[in-house]
Amino acid sequence: KEQASSASKSSKGIIAVLPVQGIIAPRDSWILQFMGGTALDSLLDGIDICLNESRISGIIFDFDTPGGSAYGVKCAADTIFACRSQKPMVSVVRYCMASAGYYLGAATSRIIAEPTSIIGSVGSAMEHYDYSKQLEDDGVKVTIIRSPEFKMEGHPAEPLTDPAKAHMQARIDELTNDFQKDVAGYRGVDQKAVQASYGQGRTMSANDAVKAGMIDKVGMFADVVGQMSSGTMARSLAQTGRMEGCVDSTVMRAKLALATM
Repeated sequence: KEQASSASKSSKGIIAVLPVQGIIAPRDSWILQFMGGTALDSLLDGIDICLNESRISGIIFDFDTPGGSAYGVKCAADTIFACRSQKPMVSVVRYCMASAGYYLGAATSRIIAEPTSIIGSVGSAMEHYDYSKQLEDDGVKVTIIRSPEFKMEGHPAEPLTDPAKAHMQARIDELTNDFQKDVAGYRGVDQKAVQASYGQGRTMSANDAVKAGMIDKVGMFADVVGQMSSGTMARSLAQTGRMEGCVDSTVMRAKLALATM
């Protein structure tokens, strides 16, 4: 879908469409831009512009992301949750909202997914690669001089020790508990319901996600725009304009400058 190049004119307001697509990372970088990912700092800048621009009456988050880094996601989701009463904030899934993506989406007021979408992967994971056998076969011996005892614990040049694995597991369990607890708070359900019914780390179809309570409805992106424009969506302010594009504060301000009301 071609992104709009400017804000639509309207006598009533503008709907801002903020893409949350590709890999999620805490900060922007040329690598992330090349890969087409989403930087949390840029996303928060975009939200701030929307909240402080009187001509913008609502926000649609356009999701198609497998998730990404756990760093910064909780803070970003908490910010969205704290602001969602100020203006309508609705998430639309086209066509994946997983892991860190669901963390963010759950913080908005409503989640609507197109029929072929997948939603979930509520949990955390960490990888460890053990290259010690390969290095040995290649005649390479790596010696790690460390102080204190656990510095560079889990280095890929050596086998993962039991204490290192236990420490990594404890960190993952902590992140997952925060994830589940926050999602429960955002969605207004008990944490046990999230643990039992929200896929247990798996993704699920849009229809199954509605049954589990993970999302609110199966629908189409165009219909959500129409509902927000007509005021039929909960807490809508009857917007008729629309603005979308990269979450780039400079670009957004330029588009708003062109949107004479």
